[in-house]
Order: sequence, then C-alpha cells, then structure tokens
Amino acid sequence: MRIAIAERLHPFSHRPGSAVILPGSPYCVDVFPTKISISDLSQVDASFCFEAVWGWEGPVADFTVVQDLERGEVVVFGKAVQGYFRYRIGALVGSPGVAVTLDKTPTGLAFVTKGWPCSSTVGTVHLFGDGSLPVYKPPHLERLSLGSHKAQEWERMGNHLDFATLLPIWHRLGQMVPAFEHQPIFDRLQQTVAQKERLQVLHRLKEIYLVAFDPCLTPRRHDPFFQGIDLPKVTGSPLAVLSEGAVLIRSLFFQHSDNQISLMSVVPPDFHSGRMLDVACGDWGTMSFEWTKKEARRALLHVHQDKQIALTATADQHACRVRTSTKDRGTPYRLGSPLNLEAGRVYWFDCFTH
Repeated sequence: MRIAIAERLHPFSHRPGSAVILPGSPYCVDVFPTKISISDLSQVDASFCFEAVWGWEGPVADFTVVQDLERGEVVVFGKAVQGYFRYRIGALVGSPGVAVTLDKTPTGLAFVTKGWPCSSTVGTVHLFGDGSLPVYKPPHLERLSLGSHKAQEWERMGNHLDFATLLPIWHRLGQMVPAFEHQPIFDRLQQTVAQKERLQVLHRLKEIYLVAFDPCLTPRRHDPFFQGIDLPKVTGSPLAVLSEGAVLIRSLFFQHSDNQISLMSVVPPDFHSGRMLDVACGDWGTMSFEWTKKEARRALLHVHQDKQIALTATADQHACRVRTSTKDRGTPYRLGSPLNLEAGRVYWFDCFTH
C-alpha cells in the first residue's frame, strides 16, 4: 500500500541575472553567465555575503539556472567560448556559508572572489559565512502535487500564473527556509481559509504572488511595479512570505488539531486532483493522501503513538473503509466519528462514499 508522486521539482530559468533562493538556507543567489553574488535575506534588508567572477568568455550558449528542490542546491550550466561548464551551489551543513562544487569547467581558468573567506579542495570551494549568521536545518519535508507535468520554467509559470505548477514549488521551498514572524500580507488569505471560501482562495494567492515575489519566487518586501493591489508591506525578512505561505498552502488541503484530521477542507475547484505525501500529524503520525474529481480517494496513515482521532473529508463524503493490511477486507468508518489508532500500525482509508 503506497501513495507516490512521480514528478520532481526542478524549476529553472535561462535568464541572466536570475535571483533564486538557495534551498536549506536564508541566502539568495544572483546568477549571471560569468558571475554569482550571494546575499543574506534573514534580516529586513538583504546583506551582501559573497561574489565570484568566473574567467570564461562569452557569449554563453544554453545558459541555465536550476533550483533543485530535491537535492537542495542550485545548479548552473552553459557553454562558454572555452567550453562547457557546470557547477553546483549548496548550503553548508552545521555552519553558515555555502559550498560551490565544480562538476566541469574550462581548464586553466581562475575566478576572482570577494566577501566571505574561502577554502578549496579538489573540485569544491567552501565559502564560510560570518559566525553571527544563523545555521538553518530544514525540518521534515512534506510534498504536494496538483497533477501538473508542465515544464517548470520560472518565466512561463509566472506569465501564465500557473498555480497548479507554482503552488507545489512554493510549498516545498517555503519548508526549506527559516520561519519568521507573521506578516499582515497574509491576513486576507487567512480569513478566506478560516471561512472556507474556496472560490476566493486563488484570487488571494494571486494577489500575494504578484506583490511579494520576483520571477523566480524570490520574495520581496514591497511591490516595485505599483500594480494597484492593496496589501500591507512586508515588515520583516522577506523569507517570511515563503515560509508562512507554505503553511497556508498546506492548510488548503490538510488541517490538523489535537484529535481531528480534515482533508480537502478549502481546496479551490481548479485543483480537481492531486496528492500530498508525508504530512506531519503532530508527533504521533504522518499521512499521505490523494484526491480526484474534487473528492478524497485514498489516505495512508502511519501511527507512532496510540491515539484517538476523527477523520473528515469533503462536505458530501460521509463514510469510508479502513484497512490495516492488503489482506484485510476492512471495516466501515463513518467520517467524523472517533477512531482508535494503535502505535506501529498503518491505516489505509479508501472507498469514500456520500
């Protein structure tokens, strides 16, 4: 019994000067064909950290910046006059800073740096941040899919406001940056979710996206284009737009209190099918589930501690079947009624009915 998501999150851009968040860190990386610049976004105003200028010569063909949310790194590649290059940027583990790994670069070319002190080993440059900077370790990561298999090119997704592709990326990236204090820019969306106004959710998300994000989902504190959208300015670190946004996106599909789990409570009708994996239910379990035709279809619950819960789904679904193995014929369960769970067991919910 298994629920899986096939697509992988590797958004990319071909635009020189793309600014992308480095997963697992508070850093933003501005990437050009022959230069990278790293800044720290954990404060109200971004602070310069590091800059490197590469020695190869342009024009650079097939320049590409990939934000790999599976491996937690930024990958840059292209073809300079001297030949093909490819390098990866990842956050250091246990200390502030980043590591730049050179997979392939033209031979005999050096690069010039300023900012953070660095040390080199074969194929890798370690850039050590200021000791006052916080060290961030991403928590348990959940996963969302809304059934989109389109190319994850940042410019195309932004131009079309393709939220079936954008929201899983926002949800994942928001879990991979530090969390900050609540921002009033989310007040309208929070109220919409609390009142279960499904038809208004996408409108609220679009407002926030247009005001608070640059093309590669890099957060900003205010709207530089004066689009006439009346939302409060972000007062703290702009990373809060990513992290708090991820929490609210999760609440559209999954809500959990001490003894209650609610599936599909505020899902916009545009997202008629999808899946979520490894959603934490406090410290006592994790759940994966899928839906189709705007209704819950299957759910898988791994239980770590004895617990009594009540499970609910969409408003017109009232019952389902519960099994504990593939050989188990299952027992009927009325949604919303108490259900006793045993530690170490896996519970399979299916055959949801009206």
